[in-house]
Amino acid sequence: MSLSLAPAGISPAASITLARSIPSNVDELMGMSPFDLFQTQMEQGNTEAQVDAMKRLPVVAYAMGSAATRETLIPYLGQLSLKQLDDELLLLMAKQMQTFIPALLTTAAHIVLVLPIVERLAAVEETGG
Repeated sequence: MSLSLAPAGISPAASITLARSIPSNVDELMGMSPFDLFQTQMEQGNTEAQVDAMKRLPVVAYAMGSAATRETLIPYLGQLSLKQLDDELLLLMAKQMQTFIPALLTTAAHIVLVLPIVERLAAVEETGG
């Protein structure tokens, strides 16, 4: 499977931050899905690892495909948006979401799924800026 389907400018290259942030051996990492890797990195509590994961959000979404993004990734992002995350991380989420939502969520019913997240992110921008 090639990650070249991702939009230009998104690098799927592994990072040292990713490798350091997940306490797993190579065999475990090889068996993890893109979503599991993203979720594990986001739940490490390390801000640097979380920023690194959020920068790779479009790669995760494209690797998962439209249905899995709707069914798994968007609900997880909704949960994340309600947590006490750093405003910088939430604003990065907003920036990254705009790179994959138009391509993967193509109907009005799909777009409605992201409204609670957008509302939360809009509130962060209003109070954080």
